[in-house]
Amino acid sequence: MGVFTELRGPDLSQLRHGDPSASALPVSLSSILGLTVLALFLVWPTFAQTDPLKLSCESPARVQEPVRFGLSNLDPKMDPCVDFYQYACGGWIEANPIPNGEVYSDTTGVLQRWNESILYEVLEKARVDNPSRSPVERELGDYFAACMDEKQIEADGLKPIQPELDRIAAISDKHAFAIELGRLHRMLFRLANRISTSIYAAGSGEPLFEVSSIPDFTNTWRTLAIVDQGGLGLPDRGYYFRNDKNSAQLRKEYVDHIRRTLELSGFNTAAGDAVRVLNIENELARVSADPLSRRHFRTLDHRFSLQQLSDLMPAFSWEDYLNAISAPSSPEYIVTSPDFFRGVGRLLATVTLNDWKLYLRWHLLKDSAPMLNRALAEEHFAFYGKTLEGQQEQSPRRQHCLQAIDRDLGDALGRAFVQRTFSEEDRKKALEIFAGLKVAMAEDIASLSWMSATTKQVALNKLRALEIDVGYPEKWRDYSSVLIDRKGWAPDAFRGSEFEHQRRVQRIGKPTDRADWYITTLTPDAYNSVQQNRVLVPAGFLGPPFFDPNIDDAVNFGGVGAGIGHELAHTFDDHGREYDPKGNLRDWWTQHDSQMFNERAECVSKQYSGYTAVDDIKINGELTLGENLADAVGLRIAYQALEETLATKKGESAKIDGLSPEQRFFLSYALQWCGSTRPEVLRELASNNPHSPPKYRVNGVLSDTPEFWRASGCKNGQPMVRDNACRVW
Repeated sequence: MGVFTELRGPDLSQLRHGDPSASALPVSLSSILGLTVLALFLVWPTFAQTDPLKLSCESPARVQEPVRFGLSNLDPKMDPCVDFYQYACGGWIEANPIPNGEVYSDTTGVLQRWNESILYEVLEKARVDNPSRSPVERELGDYFAACMDEKQIEADGLKPIQPELDRIAAISDKHAFAIELGRLHRMLFRLANRISTSIYAAGSGEPLFEVSSIPDFTNTWRTLAIVDQGGLGLPDRGYYFRNDKNSAQLRKEYVDHIRRTLELSGFNTAAGDAVRVLNIENELARVSADPLSRRHFRTLDHRFSLQQLSDLMPAFSWEDYLNAISAPSSPEYIVTSPDFFRGVGRLLATVTLNDWKLYLRWHLLKDSAPMLNRALAEEHFAFYGKTLEGQQEQSPRRQHCLQAIDRDLGDALGRAFVQRTFSEEDRKKALEIFAGLKVAMAEDIASLSWMSATTKQVALNKLRALEIDVGYPEKWRDYSSVLIDRKGWAPDAFRGSEFEHQRRVQRIGKPTDRADWYITTLTPDAYNSVQQNRVLVPAGFLGPPFFDPNIDDAVNFGGVGAGIGHELAHTFDDHGREYDPKGNLRDWWTQHDSQMFNERAECVSKQYSGYTAVDDIKINGELTLGENLADAVGLRIAYQALEETLATKKGESAKIDGLSPEQRFFLSYALQWCGSTRPEVLRELASNNPHSPPKYRVNGVLSDTPEFWRASGCKNGQPMVRDNACRVW
């Protein structure tokens, strides 16, 4: 829904791998660890397969152009000092209800769909089996052809996963179990995390757990193995324990969904089989760490030798598993939650092998179903799309196929996108804005009355060292080793997933690749890697409503300026401030300064905890603290940078459409967040997502901002003017 966060944070970013559009969030370790992705507070499509017998005959729907700044977006009936979000967004929201095939409708999503639409012609042309195609065109075209071939998918039925089903059935001891689990992790690495919030809250969506790589928290120049909790089929651990009526009904529907999926797959399943799966997931949820405890790397940095890891789970053959995933030896293993793995160790010693085989079979089917026949794809959508998220109908098949390509062959697709959209002039103008933001941030730090000179000096050094990469990676990923066959979508996806899994696993024990990108080029987001002290700004983000090279500075600073300001602010939020200028986890704050920061941050936490997310569910102000801080700081430094820009340019202070530059700035900031979200999704996000709902990312921030009060003529006592307004930076 609007921008500014889900992909920033530590470098677990490199670990997570939900739907690229994440859409997902995108999304295992990366999420736990704070990944903050700009525009995707919830921009994810459910990756369920559309009707395989209908969509190929559909004519492409007209794609809405990106949302540009304009008075038509406003609700003139609303007083901006009462509810600025409604004032700034009401007109657009009323004119753009949520489509049946989506779970949200917002201005960022419009840009995302526009970015995708630019590539449909490329993919349609590339899928024609022409010998003159380049290698990249062949990769893109054959994958797209396989995904769009509903008849072949229907005819194949379970054929794409039958070898794995057979291997699961043949498991006879702990050695075979570990080997098969490793095989499943390789092939499902990209596919197991389609439920966006499950990534952040539960860890990996892969069966049981996940092993990947991450820069060492205290020496980011080397890469270690990281072992994270996982194994749940519902979005996070809370779904298994909440006792309200809706949660109890959802668990019942989940059990029914498991049973139907098994039956549709041809298994003569007993009435209790689905309950046995739920019982295993219940126990995994019981020992899983909660979202709040996973926000900071310090709580995840548990170092184990391989022998100590084995001692946590004596009934599991780590040697067989690590050989199965071709993992190099790691100097140390970072275990995010030792208690989880102790619990898994107890489960492995007590749950029968037949029940574990049933559990693995279910997770293979769950993660593969969207790519299989119509019956399984529809059953998957009925639960994960309709029941869980309120989506009324599946979105167009070609949209799913493009997003699958972005997930599995992202750099190949990104190259095509950049060639068609990215201007060096646009890049130059964006860099000018970003340079102004760094100057404003430095001035803000230098002016803080509560921070000591010692801490300020390190903060300024960290800001100077921070890098901003714009557009696309220095080196495009090479997918030539990935076999893409136009006659099988699921096998292509499995091989794409395995490619990424191996790319990450093979980093273990090696120097960190500090030039790697963890976000695809056409994504309308930005990303802050605190372990690299680096912000990535994809070409897909540099479009309206965030950036328009042909509009006035006030609108651009309120859009992309506040967005990148938000990313810069993550460098110093309650999480990012724990890292030094080199990206290492190190406490460089004086005790007094930490206390001053925490007192001010507590004001923000309490403020947001008083807001209602949906129905009777409140925002978790502690869980959303980092994002709320970044919103406030990003807005402040973008405003400061605008004022300094206006002071150097003649004529820039004139009103346009009756609005001053300051008024246009705040309206532009709000425009990024304009939209609606289904209540089912809001409930899901309220319990485990680190972002506040869009309304409060506008009203919460602006009600603390005196510059907004002055620009809008707001008076004390009005709702958009908070008594004892919070300010950290």
